[in-house]
Amino acid sequence: MNQELEQKINGIFADYEMILPLQEFKQEVLADANEALRDYRIAHPQIAEDKAIEHVMQDLVDLTPIIEMINGEQNKNLPSVLKTGNEYEEINVNVFAGQVFIVAGQGSTPKVEQVFNHEHPELAVKIDDRLKSYNITTPRLSGWGLFSIFKETTRSRFRNVIKIELPMAYQGDLNLKLNAGEVFITDLALEQHLNLTVSAGVLHVNRVHSQDVRLDLRAGKANLKDVTVNKILQGSVSAGELTLRQVYADFKMNIAAGNVNGVDVSGSGDFDVNAGNLSLEWDQVLNDLDFGTALGNINVRFKPETSYHLNGHTTMGSIRILRDHQVQMGSDNLKAQVGEKPTFNVIAQTSFGNIVIK
Repeated sequence: MNQELEQKINGIFADYEMILPLQEFKQEVLADANEALRDYRIAHPQIAEDKAIEHVMQDLVDLTPIIEMINGEQNKNLPSVLKTGNEYEEINVNVFAGQVFIVAGQGSTPKVEQVFNHEHPELAVKIDDRLKSYNITTPRLSGWGLFSIFKETTRSRFRNVIKIELPMAYQGDLNLKLNAGEVFITDLALEQHLNLTVSAGVLHVNRVHSQDVRLDLRAGKANLKDVTVNKILQGSVSAGELTLRQVYADFKMNIAAGNVNGVDVSGSGDFDVNAGNLSLEWDQVLNDLDFGTALGNINVRFKPETSYHLNGHTTMGSIRILRDHQVQMGSDNLKAQVGEKPTFNVIAQTSFGNIVIK
């Protein structure tokens, strides 16, 4: 990151309380500005660095309305709803464009705010308030409309930003369909289900507590950090990339393709990998683990003091244990003990893939 550019952008945010959603937005601005600076200097190799930085800063849209919206300082033009928040059984968010921040609110009703390119009024968020559901859609652009608004770099990235506040103590489901764009779900405590479908784009879930989570990652990227699931995290990964960090759950994961990487995960669960890649570093294991792969690769790392029983089976693939262990049965079926006092069981099965346990 260019230090001078970073200082200038830090100055834009200096007078605001850096709540977590605003921290995430700032990181997006820093990343985009740094990329824009690099691209501009490649296109104009003779230009001085200070002039290139000046160009990038001029190219940025005025971020003040977006910062104030995310920081909770703008409350204009909010939908007027008579129901209390707990009368909604579900809130549905359907995203086709833009950056969307979903956070906890202080009121009894959902609130939606938007800062967008007013040259394209078709980007305005649509709200359908029904008897038991509150439906929010960010419209899609197509054809020349899509090209004309997204052909620029830093400026267009931040010209359609939406903030959604859930009702305080919301007791219904939150359903997200991400078709394009970028979504940040931050600082939520959900009493029911969090259902996430990612067809494209990037999803960030940070500091969230939910009863259940269902994730369908079809393409794109999903990042879950500091997430606690009381019951089951059920995930399906068809393609794309899923990152887990400090996630606590009973996992039920099916990975057809794509990549899943986890660090400091806790809990238990089943992981079925067809042709993708799974890498997990465990913090705490609370119950049995089941790993299976047909053609993919699974890498599992436990803490050095962790002790467990291993039951393994392979057809044409391989299972390797890179720790001292006591083999109780070998050949195609492997039974072994790792450590002195096992507290859970690990089942590892592969047809043609590879499983490595560290």
